[in-house]
Amino acid sequence: MAGCQEVAGLLHGLAVGDLPAGDRAAVEAHAAACASCAKETARLRDNAAYLQDVLGTFRMPPEFPADFLLALPPKDGKRRAPAGAHAAPRTVVLGDTSTRRFRAGPLLLGAGMLGGVVVLGWLFLGPEKEVQRREVEFRTVPDVKERAERGKGAADGRAAGTAAPPANGGKPPAPGEGVRAFQAMRTAADLLAALRGVRGDAWGPAIARGWDLLAGTPAEAAAVRDAAAAEKEPGLRAALVLVLAADGREETRSALRGWLSDPSPEVRGAAALGLARSLSYENPSKRAVPAGPPLGLAVQVGALEDDPGRADLALRLGQESEESVRRILLQVLGPTAGADPQVRDRILDGVKGAYGDEMRETCVRALAGVQDPAIVPGFAEALGNPGTPRALHPVLIEGMMAADQAAAAEALAGLIPAADGADFRRTLVVALGKAGGASAESTLLRVLSGDGDASVRMEAVRALQKYPSRASLDAAEAASENDADQAVRTESERIARILRPTVEKMEGGPAGGDDGGGGDPHPQPEPPPEGGG
Repeated sequence: MAGCQEVAGLLHGLAVGDLPAGDRAAVEAHAAACASCAKETARLRDNAAYLQDVLGTFRMPPEFPADFLLALPPKDGKRRAPAGAHAAPRTVVLGDTSTRRFRAGPLLLGAGMLGGVVVLGWLFLGPEKEVQRREVEFRTVPDVKERAERGKGAADGRAAGTAAPPANGGKPPAPGEGVRAFQAMRTAADLLAALRGVRGDAWGPAIARGWDLLAGTPAEAAAVRDAAAAEKEPGLRAALVLVLAADGREETRSALRGWLSDPSPEVRGAAALGLARSLSYENPSKRAVPAGPPLGLAVQVGALEDDPGRADLALRLGQESEESVRRILLQVLGPTAGADPQVRDRILDGVKGAYGDEMRETCVRALAGVQDPAIVPGFAEALGNPGTPRALHPVLIEGMMAADQAAAAEALAGLIPAADGADFRRTLVVALGKAGGASAESTLLRVLSGDGDASVRMEAVRALQKYPSRASLDAAEAASENDADQAVRTESERIARILRPTVEKMEGGPAGGDDGGGGDPHPQPEPPPEGGG
């Protein structure tokens, strides 16, 4: 039978007839055996009947709080009981009547409004101490304090001192729902009841409470595994599977690996997130991967430890057909790509288009920042693929530079001869100028002397400013005299003036003006003319 604390928040619903049949039977059974709760139920019913009698003719606004009965003070003994069903209903006159010979409308309207204000004021502004007592006693969402000992336990990924997530996203629960769904959980049965009691798909807060429950409690973790295996409804099964992320023991990880092949995509996504959270506890990260509907929360995932579960996640990436699950897999595997060639190669397959063009950007961003020369060829292949969106070119180039700058320069130089379109060649030339190296300089010299687009030659001569050599100076001087485009000739002459002092100093010749001062061995680049040529 339910206890007093469990039914306290449901008495109001019982008094106003707003409880489901199952809850109503349980509360009535408890009240029949508990004198205190029976007395409180009678008080609430009497208040409800009295207010229905007094305020029945008023239309209450929609924002009027539904649980105002809980704040009412005890009824004054001198107050008359409500009339029985046979009595004539009482009314409140707000206007003129046909039996009056004088104009009493304004007077009666004012008196009626004043009387209503007085009645409502007495009801809601009764003894202050009693109101405060009732608010504390019937609070439906109790505060859950962070555990001092489990704040950084072996299975709890949250840092010590982190506040528990607000129940239901901080929104007040519906009458009776808060007590059932978001109260502190002590057993797996409490968790399952809470998840079943949540309306709609807002399971996120209950899952977070489940993480608190499972941290360091193997018996409850086993009970949750059994409940998930027996659950038929996919969304609820996914919620139970994700709760298991808080248990890092091998038997739970093995169960999560098995759910990676579940027929439901919601469960497969939850298993991937849960396994990744379990495998990244020792490598915390601020990266939060959203679980998406119906779970409604984000999970922090860092680099995955070396474990059979990591290999299973990479294998699942190659087999997965559901786009939403594949995105989760890419995001959880990304931080480990630099340490695991198998993970890296699986994601590179997606960069090359193995998972479809719509997944290419997710794969590229999953590898962004990974310092591994093996990434460069895959990124270069994607960069030269006509199916790759142009908006993704800067991300690919930055990824190549971050992986290995010298290898990136070689790859960019190899792409330019076959690059389709002047805009694309210009992008590659600018990137090549930033990469540097001997291969970059030789490629820029060829572009300046042979590309058919003036805007591409313009970028090539500007990039040569970073290469103070005799070959670069000669190429700039030749372009200043022979290029077919006036703007390119002007820009080439400017670059030649910048390069000449440094090159002559390197060769042992005059480096400055007539005063023999030597000039600046590292001249600052002059700004390009307005309009960019």
